[in-house]
Amino acid sequence: MKLESRSTRAGPPPSPAFRPGPGTKSHRGLRPWLLRARLPLLLFILVLAAYATTLRNGFVSYDDPVYVTENLAVRGGITWQGLGWAFGWNVCNWHPLTWFSHMLDCQIYGLRPWGHHLTSILLHSINVALLFLVLRRMTGAPWRSFFVAACFGLHPLRVESVAWVSERKDVLSTFFFLLA
Repeated sequence: MKLESRSTRAGPPPSPAFRPGPGTKSHRGLRPWLLRARLPLLLFILVLAAYATTLRNGFVSYDDPVYVTENLAVRGGITWQGLGWAFGWNVCNWHPLTWFSHMLDCQIYGLRPWGHHLTSILLHSINVALLFLVLRRMTGAPWRSFFVAACFGLHPLRVESVAWVSERKDVLSTFFFLLA
């Protein structure tokens, strides 16, 4: 007995979806990569603008002295001695990457708080764009991914991580989590 496959559709089989090749212009003359970059770039700018006012903040007297302003190893910037110190248990934590980040900020900005805040804002803005890219890749739903990433980026629970210099460990761990 021979089984035959019958199709209820008339006409030729469906063709694969059209995908413009390299160099092909699409929607209003924009390249496809530029179209895909619009939403994460919009999120990046939106979050950057939302947190821009923190650039006027100073250091907080709670943990910032221990982590930055009174910490001689951090204030010295990137040095071999400081890098060795960063790999130890300091302030009851082991987070060398956080120490490197603070040292780099001191190397670049000194003890001007706006620079330390700028680094946190940039990291958080990158995190929001990365979250969008991860969600869009997992779900294939760009607008829902945009909404979730925007909620994450602008939610009041994120303010502490961005506006408080000593909470750098939170935006750094989120960055590497999303990259993984």
